[in-house]
Amino acid sequence: MIEIVLADETTSDYLDCELGAPCFYIETVAEDKDGAKIEYSQSYFRGDRTNFVIERYYPGNHQEESNN
Repeated sequence: MIEIVLADETTSDYLDCELGAPCFYIETVAEDKDGAKIEYSQSYFRGDRTNFVIERYYPGNHQEESNN
């Protein structure tokens, strides 16, 4: 999950940003190959110093480039 949130007092102290500054909030859950959950994380990133690139891959639905 990715959300834009406003920095509360704790977040602004940790990230050295102003109270109420926009931040990215990312929550992730990782699973092993059998589907067992092995990691859970919540992260905050300063909105003024962060860029994200999201690449999506759909198995069986990609085109291979020709080297011709």
